[in-house]
Amino acid sequence: MGFSTDYRKKFAVDYTFNFSNFMDRFQWFGYNNDLSFRVRPNDKLFFVYDIAYYYDPFNVGFANFDNDGNAIIGGRRLDTWENNLKGSYIFKNNMWITLIARHYWITGEYKKYFRLDEAGELIDADDYTVNNNFNFNIFNLDLVYEWRFAPGSILNIVYKNSLSDETTVVGHNFSSNMNRIMRDPQASTVSIKVLYFLDYLKVHGRIGRKFHKSTAEKATGFHPQNRSRQSAKSMRL
Repeated sequence: MGFSTDYRKKFAVDYTFNFSNFMDRFQWFGYNNDLSFRVRPNDKLFFVYDIAYYYDPFNVGFANFDNDGNAIIGGRRLDTWENNLKGSYIFKNNMWITLIARHYWITGEYKKYFRLDEAGELIDADDYTVNNNFNFNIFNLDLVYEWRFAPGSILNIVYKNSLSDETTVVGHNFSSNMNRIMRDPQASTVSIKVLYFLDYLKVHGRIGRKFHKSTAEKATGFHPQNRSRQSAKSMRL
């Protein structure tokens, strides 16, 4: 279920909420919700901020291998946060700049471990006590300048920044989590791309006309410079 307000307004809101049973056998219920804000102060500036949270109290999946090489299946609580910010500013019809920032954060805290029996069914593995919890973050930032300086011709300047972080310490404090990830090494790149469109028929036509003109002059012996020289000789005579 959800709702949306009028996009024609300068400020609009979207919201969705879902509630479901993630796995029938264990009867664990989870939910997810998504909240989005759209801001358009004027015809040139536009922002969208989206925040989503997904809660799965008992997600069953592969965890690790035990000392005998047998697969360990785990039931873990998953908490997932997604924050997305997109903004754009239009300088003029053929020139604009776009900012895209995304933070993805997922934590997994194992509640119970299982092994597979010969029939492929889950059986308790209470003797397995290895910590497989995870706390994973990834943050991306893209800043794109685009200029369409001629029909079919584009100049792109792109700045990218990314960083990621993973630990087995599970915490649910958002500010502490962000402080830790911002201290990690970052990878930044800048790229420039130019696409220039050449009209083959137009270019070919110009080259063809010059070629045919030059061929005709050679065949007839006529050239504008020869004509000017002949005129000069006539005047001297």
